[in-house]
Amino acid sequence: MKEYIKAISLCIIVGIMFFSCEKESTGPGPVQAEFKWEYEGPGILSSPAMSSDGAIYAFSENDTLYSVNSDGTLKWKYALPDTIWYNPTNTFSSPVVAPDGTIYIFAVDGYLYAINSDGILKWKYPVKTSFPTIYGTPAVGSDETIYVFALDSLFAINSNGTQKWGVYVGGGSSVTFPVIGSDGTIYIGADRDLYAINPDGSVKWSIDMAPAIYVGVGLALESDGTLYVLGVGGIDDAGNILAVNPDGTIEWTYQIEEQYFIAMGSPVIGQNGIIYLAGNIGYTGYIYAITNDGHLQWKVENPGINNQELATFAIDSDGIIYIQEGALNPDGTLNWEYPLGDIAVSSLGSPVIGSDGTIYVGSATGLYAFNGTSQGLASSAWPRFQHDNKNTGRIGGQ
Repeated sequence: MKEYIKAISLCIIVGIMFFSCEKESTGPGPVQAEFKWEYEGPGILSSPAMSSDGAIYAFSENDTLYSVNSDGTLKWKYALPDTIWYNPTNTFSSPVVAPDGTIYIFAVDGYLYAINSDGILKWKYPVKTSFPTIYGTPAVGSDETIYVFALDSLFAINSNGTQKWGVYVGGGSSVTFPVIGSDGTIYIGADRDLYAINPDGSVKWSIDMAPAIYVGVGLALESDGTLYVLGVGGIDDAGNILAVNPDGTIEWTYQIEEQYFIAMGSPVIGQNGIIYLAGNIGYTGYIYAITNDGHLQWKVENPGINNQELATFAIDSDGIIYIQEGALNPDGTLNWEYPLGDIAVSSLGSPVIGSDGTIYVGSATGLYAFNGTSQGLASSAWPRFQHDNKNTGRIGGQ
């Protein structure tokens, strides 16, 4: 069965590896990444995280949290409760590593789990256990408060497993994750509404993003406090990205596509201030580069992105953009691609980029590592899903 899954994954990758651009590359052809190791196991559908000691944490499709050493050996694994209901927990929930090394995961049973770095349960807290709910990746503040969005409310949980506060924000149709600004403000999209919440749980401001956005999907923060919101709105599901000032006023709106747009994942920001994001029209995926004043720089067709994938990216210190099948140059041309042969890779979440340049990616058949030449993530404001390799979702997190 495992070989069959690998064969299917390989066929998918072969079919999607050659994607077209709206521009022609005049440089040399793409190279292949150098394979480092493989940890074979269940599919890793969300974004892995990395601790300060180099351990990789990945949440699998069988609701198990894996800890893998930097050499590819298993450190430990922790099984979380499964459920008879279908919930895409393993797609929308990524592990988060706190400053003290605790790993947090919001699971399908509605509990927030805190797990020590040795794989022992520290505590669990029932955030929202009634069915149905929406699961997602928490964010961790500089004071180690954990912020979790569940169905229609944002909860703040202390690092000892007690609730600090909860605030109703509505929503429930979309899966969004909280992000935290440099001043501690927590931002959360709840369908058409965008909220800024103070660290004490009081509402700083809220805005109605309609008609540009009826369903918000992804958030990214610039260092000056500008918040980028990716979502879908209008009569025919137009794709839009909004730039929102720290006071809640809208700086600009850019229409990505006029209709039938499915927003995928969260935006990331390069060192040049360019915003990179993904979307889908029908079953054709695209990657977009948007300037920080709201104009299209380039658009790349990528059939590897479809409405079953999150399409979250990571940017390294050289400005290379890591996507599902490999990496793009800052101008949208193909830089390199994952090797084929016996190795089939289809990264659904954001890759982890270590300080030594190693690229760690999840796939339908486990976790893979490839040698790279960068010095880690870009020094931009938001170079990766939930900001950093620890998935803290916070400006200043690392």
